[in-house]
Amino acid sequence: LLSRAIPNLVTLLGWYHCDHTAPVFEQDILQVSFAVLEQTPIERASLLKLHVEVLATRGQNAPTNDTNIKVLDWNLAVLTA
Repeated sequence: LLSRAIPNLVTLLGWYHCDHTAPVFEQDILQVSFAVLEQTPIERASLLKLHVEVLATRGQNAPTNDTNIKVLDWNLAVLTA
């Protein structure tokens, strides 16, 4: 998913935190949002600090019919070309 959102992604360097805040069920519809928190140029590359949040709209296999349930809260660092 990251490589589609950031086509010039070289590698994931690590993460600051990654919280799986709720389960994901088969047939859930996921909505992902990305935010660049910080960009640091490094010669011909860039170091990006990102925040990724994933929300779920529950599908038929979930115990409830809720929408906009946060299932992932992730801060990470990536290297781009």
